[in-house]
Amino acid sequence: MKTSIVLAAAVAAAIPSVCTAAEQENQAAAPDAESPSPPAQVASSSSSPVMVTGALTQFVGASVAGDGGNEVQYGGRVDVYATVPVSDRFSVTFHPEFIYGNSTNSIGGNTILPVNTAMFFPSEGNEDFDLSVSFTQKIGKASSVTFGKINLLDLAAKTPIIGGGGLDGFQNIALAAPPSGLVPPSLLGAILSVPTKSAIFSFWVYDPVGTTNKTGLQDPFGSGIAALVSATFPVKIGGKTGYQGIKFSANTKTGFDLTQLPELILPPGTTVISQRKGAWNVTYSFQQFIWQNPDVPGAGWGIFGQIGKSDGNPTPLDWSGLIGIAGNPLSSRPADKVGVAYFRQSFSNVLEAALAPVLNLTDEQGMEAFYTAQLGKTFRLTGNVQVIDPATAGKSTAVVLGLRLKAGF
Repeated sequence: MKTSIVLAAAVAAAIPSVCTAAEQENQAAAPDAESPSPPAQVASSSSSPVMVTGALTQFVGASVAGDGGNEVQYGGRVDVYATVPVSDRFSVTFHPEFIYGNSTNSIGGNTILPVNTAMFFPSEGNEDFDLSVSFTQKIGKASSVTFGKINLLDLAAKTPIIGGGGLDGFQNIALAAPPSGLVPPSLLGAILSVPTKSAIFSFWVYDPVGTTNKTGLQDPFGSGIAALVSATFPVKIGGKTGYQGIKFSANTKTGFDLTQLPELILPPGTTVISQRKGAWNVTYSFQQFIWQNPDVPGAGWGIFGQIGKSDGNPTPLDWSGLIGIAGNPLSSRPADKVGVAYFRQSFSNVLEAALAPVLNLTDEQGMEAFYTAQLGKTFRLTGNVQVIDPATAGKSTAVVLGLRLKAGF
């Protein structure tokens, strides 16, 4: 049993890499409908003011069914976002983040995917602090390049309809920041965004080793290099806004050959463990508004979906998929939001076969539903329920309830 727990933890540790299928759809997001308070403006030497926003987000969670502990867990985090314009075409962005309290992910029991994305980064179950600093240079009329230490959960939060990054919207990582196994949640690299009339193209070059709790400058690209290419196409159906995107990512990082896993967990003797170099992932995603509020830009509700395929070795994931509906259902309360979605994460067949002697690993699937009520200009209160069939075969279905209170400043 102890070996099974250790192996399950090892699989979970390999999961927290995110793939944002619509990384550069930021222009289409709905900040006016989602932001709990307007950004503060501080005078600067450039023609534009310094923009500062932040949020204190608190979480309460409990498991009411399954193998998770039934104790109520409480934790929270503080996020500050500051953009400093050095000139009209060059700016610096800072994102300090602090996490505290108990991890509400422990209530998931035998689930491998974190049930609370926001409480999983920058550290799981510990008080922790991290800082991301990135630089953006505008190129030409609409293109731009961003480089430095980039927090990808910030980009995931701006994806239309499904967006939120765990601080708004869905909380399970399979929906808030779907993992690909190739893109870390915080990275050192550069992103070139090229909007055109027909599509938004982005080109990434980054260190495949994540930069959480470090600058990334200690040994940059010492483990290889990674690249990502994506194209997002605006599509209107019935006059309603929508987006369809395709992305491909790959790296040259050397990883553990999953076929050799039995040599580590089964006696006897000493065996030379082989490694594999390189990994890849391809993902298709879509978001389509069904109704848009004519009085509030960006507000409305619609459907979304995504399907992705990874190499399966050394990446521990094989394929993943999700589909759901979310948005602002009430024209009288355009900042309220509701969502329900289904997800499925399939682990590598190679990994499942290697673990078979000690752990029967299958796909992890589940559903999540939430409702967020805007309370005044400052507070957003969310009720959340997740029903999850764990990846560990034979374990009980988990039912997790949660409350999230976000105070913007």
